[in-house]
Amino acid sequence: MRPLFVNEQRMAFAIPPDRTGIALCCRGFIPTEIDAASRDYRRLGVCVGRLQIDGVDLALNDATAFESGWHELEVHSPEHHHRWSHQSAPLPDGTRLVVIELAARSHCWAHPPAVPGLALRSIEGTATA
Repeated sequence: MRPLFVNEQRMAFAIPPDRTGIALCCRGFIPTEIDAASRDYRRLGVCVGRLQIDGVDLALNDATAFESGWHELEVHSPEHHHRWSHQSAPLPDGTRLVVIELAARSHCWAHPPAVPGLALRSIEGTATA
């Protein structure tokens, strides 16, 4: 699903009422693969500084709410803490609105832009890039 709005740090998702089994899914990265000085071998998804479900903030230190699909809470100061997701983090059934505030940027490979007019042919048909 596409977000309702996106800016540098915040996005919201409206979930249709007929959807179940909702998860926050994203591309992942391993810090040691992009920074030679890092010793972090975790596969990280998105870094969340605030998560709101249906208008209610989930406390990032609530181990029960974040037991599946999330890494441990990281506390850098009383005012600055966050939690990294795995590449897929389930959300509660019945969720209709998700608001996420990002605490840091993720790092992942971006595909180069498509070349206009380039097409690939296959036995089944044509796919354009």
